[in-house]
Amino acid sequence: MPKYVPNGVSVHYLKTQFLHEVEETEGLNENSTIHEIEDLRWAKHGVIRFKGASKVCPRNETVGAAYSDCLIGDDNVGPATFMFSYTWNYTIRDIIDTLVAH
Repeated sequence: MPKYVPNGVSVHYLKTQFLHEVEETEGLNENSTIHEIEDLRWAKHGVIRFKGASKVCPRNETVGAAYSDCLIGDDNVGPATFMFSYTWNYTIRDIIDTLVAH
């Protein structure tokens, strides 16, 4: 079995497409926290879970793929080179600005 290399979402994608997805969602904007973007108390999927909810996961071939599995293009997704840890109370703008500055 080939070694699995996890995909990561690019900073470019977060700054352009993901932020746009958040801002297109009613009640959300660049100052929304991760908790507001993806509130696990709701049965309805938020911005993150919605993208892969009906897609087949390439690792276990079941419905429900990771967000990064749903992206295409070298500018948007690729082998993960860093692990970024954050809390649910950070705003998406703060997360993106921090990553851009890195």
